[in-house]
Amino acid sequence: MNYIDIFKTVMPYFGVFAGGFVLKRGFALPPQADKFLFRLFIHFFFPCLVVNFITGNENLRDITSSVFLPLWGMLSVASGFAAAYFLAPFIGLRESKERRAFAFTIGVYNYGFFTLPVVAHLFGRDAAGQLLLFNFGIDFIYWTAGIVVLTGSYRAGIIRLAASTPFYALFLSVAFNSVFSPEPFSGAAGSALDVISFLTMPLGLFISGLALGEGLRGSSLGGTVKIGVAGILLRMVGMAFLFLLTAKYAVNDRGLKIILAAQSAMPAGMMNLAVVKYYMGESRVTSAVIVFTTAAALISMPLWLGFAFRFAGV
Repeated sequence: MNYIDIFKTVMPYFGVFAGGFVLKRGFALPPQADKFLFRLFIHFFFPCLVVNFITGNENLRDITSSVFLPLWGMLSVASGFAAAYFLAPFIGLRESKERRAFAFTIGVYNYGFFTLPVVAHLFGRDAAGQLLLFNFGIDFIYWTAGIVVLTGSYRAGIIRLAASTPFYALFLSVAFNSVFSPEPFSGAAGSALDVISFLTMPLGLFISGLALGEGLRGSSLGGTVKIGVAGILLRMVGMAFLFLLTAKYAVNDRGLKIILAAQSAMPAGMMNLAVVKYYMGESRVTSAVIVFTTAAALISMPLWLGFAFRFAGV
């Protein structure tokens, strides 16, 4: 697995993301279109992908591993919340609102839209299924502890989580897979799910580009270079090495090593901007971290992934 192979894998997904961003910023795609695509993604495409990658997955038939992976996902985000909240005052973010926004934006990295296609392409559907379960833990902490970080209230997050179609798709697929040990879907159903799964990942990236384009409306990056550089150093250097050291020395499961190595390369999550603006109205800190880390990832991701997979021993 060399640089060229990883570059060829990663760059098309950046292109799809950029397409959504350019379409939103350059052609003023109405917000109604974003909402329609997002609902379609959340309530149809992503649940189908979950069912396809988890049902019949040999690595997820042990219920112990099915609980183990989400816990690691939660820990990966919680560590980012804690580190960023503690370090925020050292870059001048002493006001509570900006400090909490920085902690949330650093903690919640781009755990799905870039990582999933990379892992699926390089390591296959079983590894992708394990990643979905790891990400389930992130989704849980995102809408519980993450909302507490932003607002001090669990209620909004629990309500959002309870109405989440992917939440039920993950829970039911894991339960069905563990109890009945089914074979992967085959025939017409398997072919249909494969096509939908193939479309799901670029659609998610395209929607992320739309979301960032919409989220940056009215946002100013003036005077935020220090915040952006701090975001790169913390998210893409400090947390990245923490993930890699954990993958190499703290875990033995190959699937989890793959996941932690892949996640170590990820920038701050693009959807964070919409969430932070909705709950806090703050955009300066979040915009700076997302823009700077995403720009850095465009250059660093292919190189870092090659190093990360070798270092983790996968």
